[in-house]
Amino acid sequence: MTGRILTIAGKAERDEEWLPSAIESVLLVATEPVSVAALVAATQQPRASVERAIRLLGESLRGGSRLQRQGPYLQLVTAPENVEVVQRFLGAEKPAPLSRSAMETLMVGPYNQPVTRADIEAARGVDCDHSLRRLLAGCLIEEAG
Repeated sequence: MTGRILTIAGKAERDEEWLPSAIESVLLVATEPVSVAALVAATQQPRASVERAIRLLGESLRGGSRLQRQGPYLQLVTAPENVEVVQRFLGAEKPAPLSRSAMETLMVGPYNQPVTRADIEAARGVDCDHSLRRLLAGCLIEEAG
């Protein structure tokens, strides 16, 4: 019966399973956490009904999915006990340790922030292009400005 519209005494109402299912569908396709206000707007349901549906959805999820809530934001996430399998599937297993040159490049920053590539190369005395690209790819440093 999920998602069906029921007619009771001439009034169309959705069954009680529809709203948790609709919220789950929205969270499944969302690329970032979704606010409760956005769910209220998308479902065109009262906030109290959406909150109740969120609670029901969280209680019903079993297996590999969890409903994570941080303040007014919700997101479907994988179960923590499956992290190794998911990382292996995504090719995101534990990265190789940083090379000595990458570590040296990384350590110039804390002493001289903010630093430029020229500052790092002057401190190390060598070209640091490869090390900087690897540190950027690993989200260990970021460009600013």
